Amino acid sequence: MNKKVLSAGLCACLVLGIYANADASETNMSKESPVESQETNESHNYLFKVSEVNDKEVKLNYTGESTKDATEIDLESEKSLILDKSMFKDNIEKKDIYQIKSSKDLKDLTKDNIKKEDIKLVTKYEKPVNMDVDKLPKDSKEAIFEVKDLGDEDSQTATVFEIDNPDNLYTLSYDDLRDEEVKVGDQYKIYSDGVVLESYPAQFGKIYRVEKQEQKNPKAEDNDKKMDKTLEFEVTEINDGVATVAEVGNKDNIYTISFEELKDKNPEVGDKYKIHWNGISMKSYPAQFGEIFDVKKINNEAETNKDELKKAIAEAEKINLKDKAYTSEDIDIFKQAYDEAVNVNEDSSASKEAIDNAKDNLNKAIETLKARKQEENKKTDNKNIDKEKKDKPVEEKVGDKKEPKTIEAKKIEDKAKKNNDKKVGFGNPRTGIESVAPLLGVIAAAGGLLKKSKK
Repeated sequence: MNKKVLSAGLCACLVLGIYANADASETNMSKESPVESQETNESHNYLFKVSEVNDKEVKLNYTGESTKDATEIDLESEKSLILDKSMFKDNIEKKDIYQIKSSKDLKDLTKDNIKKEDIKLVTKYEKPVNMDVDKLPKDSKEAIFEVKDLGDEDSQTATVFEIDNPDNLYTLSYDDLRDEEVKVGDQYKIYSDGVVLESYPAQFGKIYRVEKQEQKNPKAEDNDKKMDKTLEFEVTEINDGVATVAEVGNKDNIYTISFEELKDKNPEVGDKYKIHWNGISMKSYPAQFGEIFDVKKINNEAETNKDELKKAIAEAEKINLKDKAYTSEDIDIFKQAYDEAVNVNEDSSASKEAIDNAKDNLNKAIETLKARKQEENKKTDNKNIDKEKKDKPVEEKVGDKKEPKTIEAKKIEDKAKKNNDKKVGFGNPRTGIESVAPLLGVIAAAGGLLKKSKK
């Protein structure tokens, strides 16, 4: 009996103990949850670089987040902060790097949730200098890079690509290049630690030394230009200061190019450009041009037609309307066509049809006046020919001599001769000797009559 009671008591104690422990565990969890939740509020060590400094404010740009192992960069963020200068303990210089400690996510970080004690100077900016060649680390990496393009004047940055790998793009400052006058096409040999910060374009980890390469000699430049390409491209897309262009006649050959490289502040979809570059294409999608030598915007169809219209106007302005060969009707039609052509030429929104009509009408009016002029010139030439014929002397043989006579004189002489031929005569046409037979006949007849009268 006693054993049974003892066993029952032990079981009860065991159950109660388990329940009590469970309850205590729940109580402890509820009490500790705030502590644990606080620990889940991760503390961030954001890194910001000073971009601008004035008497009152400091502007900083986000460069990454410092962790135990490395510096991580939020590639999607272009966060910037403007803080009161009084929040900084140190003398602030442009490009100084500060660490801002906060539990806020980067996107939620503002000057209102930053305290003075949260800001710590990490790196005091010093202009980089070249390390001596004999002091370079044995594991240092070296490669030659060429400047592809430049950032804005304030940023003092350049985008470079590796000569042996054009897809390998980096951005770095003029100071990093150890050069104050960086130009597109300049080449540099860069010695670095080989660390690449994963951004686009990428960034170097640590740069030990930079050597600017000598400019190519003219012969080398001529050899390079043998690979030059000149192709026509059409804008297919516009996006944030960058145009996507496709080769005319080959839509699969696509490139991206900045407005600055296009030399056009306001390009539009459909615009065409003739691009001359060194023939190197960055192996990206879309591709990118290597060194661009020249970009020329191609006239659209309307502008091309206007060139023909301008030629017609220039020709029309050479015509002298005071010429007596032109009729008043021809002149009125010409003036109307000319005024229309000038107005269409000055109209920037004129359609292709309007340009063609104005050009055709003016050319037709010009041709009409030319025809009138040619007709008048022909009449004048005929009159001159007739006059020359009248005044031209002809030769007539008189005895053994040839005497020049005008056509008019010859006509008068021929008329007089004709009148003489009509007179009665008995000359022999063959010998020219006058015949006496008729005269003798007359005398005989007169004699006969006289005899009859005597009888």
